[in-house]
Amino acid sequence: MRQTIIAYAATLLAALALPSEAGLFGKDKKSGPSHVDVSYTFRLRHYGATGSGCAVNGLTLTSRHLVDPRKAADFGPVHKVRFRFEFLDGKTEGRGYSHLISNHADLATVVLDKEPPFGYAKLAAKPQPGDDVLWMEYDWRKQDDYYAQRGRKSTVIRTTLGLVLLKDPPSNGASGGCAYNINGDVMGLMTFYDDTEDNKTSGGVVGLWGHWWNDVVVSK
Repeated sequence: MRQTIIAYAATLLAALALPSEAGLFGKDKKSGPSHVDVSYTFRLRHYGATGSGCAVNGLTLTSRHLVDPRKAADFGPVHKVRFRFEFLDGKTEGRGYSHLISNHADLATVVLDKEPPFGYAKLAAKPQPGDDVLWMEYDWRKQDDYYAQRGRKSTVIRTTLGLVLLKDPPSNGASGGCAYNINGDVMGLMTFYDDTEDNKTSGGVVGLWGHWWNDVVVSK
């Protein structure tokens, strides 16, 4: 059963075994085998959720389930959800609010009161089975690392319905963050995880490549 990633602490599978997982991959610090720049990911927090966002292709995005309190079948009026945000540089922070809500996918545009410090990531091409996917998330494993940055990596199982299905699940709070390929381009947003009948857990990304980008730009 799908579990959307809305809230707080959970201990799930680690993927990048690096000396330090705080401040990874940024403009000033790059680590790991892929040397991926993840400066386009930001964190957000409001009264009901801890999550992430992504600056890509000229827009700032997050997952709809983080900023839309309505049920999926409810197409009534959308109310602005206001939040605090911080980019991974640790310096660019401020306030934002939800803007456009997609009725096609778990996507939403948001407005920030500061520009992304390093601009916007490029859109990636459609990923293929076996490709690496990297993302940043909160570190819930130890008290001393509470809310620290944690780099993660997984492998694409397949794509279908505009989704990228991964062998490893993201942790709680990763929703809305950028899902990068090894070139640092963004294929989509980290969004969900599912348990399978063989007692394993897989992750999911809402894709943004090709015509799937229209699910953002025609949102209502």
